[in-house]
Amino acid sequence: MSFNVLIITSSSDFGVELQNNLLKHLEGIADCRIFFNLFPVFGALEKANYQLAFVDYRTQNKSMDSFLEKLSGHECSPPVLLFINHKDDLNKLKYNDFNVRYCFDRTEESEVNSMTQDVIRISRKLLRSDLQAIKSVKAIKSNGSLKNDSKNNFKPKVLGIGSSTGGPIALSTMLKDISSNFPIPIVITQHIPAKFTEPLAERLTKKCPIAFHVAVDGEVLEAGKGYIAPGGYHMVFEKNKRNVIIKLSEGNPVNSCKPSVDVMFRSLVEVYDNKVIAVVLTGMGADGAQGCLDVKNHNGKIFIQDEESCAVWGMPKAVHELDIADRELPLSEMGNQVNDYILKCFNL
Repeated sequence: MSFNVLIITSSSDFGVELQNNLLKHLEGIADCRIFFNLFPVFGALEKANYQLAFVDYRTQNKSMDSFLEKLSGHECSPPVLLFINHKDDLNKLKYNDFNVRYCFDRTEESEVNSMTQDVIRISRKLLRSDLQAIKSVKAIKSNGSLKNDSKNNFKPKVLGIGSSTGGPIALSTMLKDISSNFPIPIVITQHIPAKFTEPLAERLTKKCPIAFHVAVDGEVLEAGKGYIAPGGYHMVFEKNKRNVIIKLSEGNPVNSCKPSVDVMFRSLVEVYDNKVIAVVLTGMGADGAQGCLDVKNHNGKIFIQDEESCAVWGMPKAVHELDIADRELPLSEMGNQVNDYILKCFNL
């Protein structure tokens, strides 16, 4: 699978040297563009999907932090690999909020060539779906068919959606096609900095037939409403005698993510057993694959986005390779197919 890379720096020597090393040693690059000015980058993101952004933070101008903040909030923001002068520069950064996945310590004396091995190793790790942890798990085979389960009294009680890179656009595209009488709650884990969760909820509410908001600790899940995990918290669930309640956890990152899709899916299975429908949309890495395996082991249903329509076919690919998805669909069909399936389960 080919991918695109951005290099952002004020140094032509650094940019060209890094570009040459990436093209020489990192297989699969379709486009590797250098930007010497910061904000034209956003025009490029509107025209194509980029899977990695190498940012030279040594460019010490007043616009760098605001650029990184805006980049991290962009709907198609790629993971950022940062070049810094020394470790102390991390104190100046909102490391997690800026979607920074790795920092390379580069003093003025050091050369790109001297760290090429680390750059390539980290880049490959980010680009591939990290399935090592799940390859040892025996996958349950699925024939790919998804029948109407209303005759078997299957009525799902919750729809869980996981997404990452390219997720905000994918969520809007999918969820605009659900019905206003949607009969179950929708819970979403999108990998996104905390300050951009509320704008995402507002955007979805404007574009979709039902309302979405950032999940609040202790609130009750209600049918026909959407809940988004806040950045920096895992969203899990507890059941009392009458209701299912959202609990927000500050636990450790899972799959280097907080919130984590795996954490959400597993908690849904613990509460709802086989009454879970899981959807995995575009995103880098493998977060959600283990959770989907739990959903399948409890006879829930799984929908994943297909490769062609993904900004990054990482998270859906991880589920695809386990061969447990009930349906693999283009994004343009995902909303209607999920909606129709659920409504038929309720004879609506």
